[in-house]
Amino acid sequence: LNPPEAGPLCPGSSSDSPVSLHSLQSGRLQVAIDEGVKCGLKVMEGGEHVPPIACITVATPKADLELLVACLQAMNEDGGSRDIAKMVLSPGVKELAVAAYVPVQKQGKICCQDWLQNSVAKHGGEMLSTSNTCCTGVIRASSSSLCESLIAETIDYLLAKRLLSDDPDKSEGLLVLTRGSKNKHKKPEIGR
Repeated sequence: LNPPEAGPLCPGSSSDSPVSLHSLQSGRLQVAIDEGVKCGLKVMEGGEHVPPIACITVATPKADLELLVACLQAMNEDGGSRDIAKMVLSPGVKELAVAAYVPVQKQGKICCQDWLQNSVAKHGGEMLSTSNTCCTGVIRASSSSLCESLIAETIDYLLAKRLLSDDPDKSEGLLVLTRGSKNKHKKPEIGR
């Protein structure tokens, strides 16, 4: 694979140009792309029963936004999950990088910028790039409980937008993939 260019996916981000030379030299770019492909394929394992939205935690980027965008692009293209809206989390030592992706056909129901802003603002984070399709942000803290909190907030946001049902029998669920986990189709929890 040639290094993906982040510009078309997340315009305005610090990765408007091709992935940095540092990322290429560290060898992490190909590992991030491979992880993205694997995650995209896992998302699509359910065939016609795949939920329309996924929340995914990835390890390789380690909060590097360029690598996170490359990972997200690989999920969509080689992983085949381009039609699935996603919130992708990448914890690092001191911060958590976040990317939200909303395909064109879902933009009438969910605003990418609002979705990500809702999540990062509650933790003192900031938006770094915005577009209708992909937004990135960073929270200057990182922990497994922060990832869990963002997943819970994603569920709350989607419930408020009526993109998930609070009736577990009617909801298609939210696909949650975290490091070291198997596919989890989470039903929204009421009264948390």
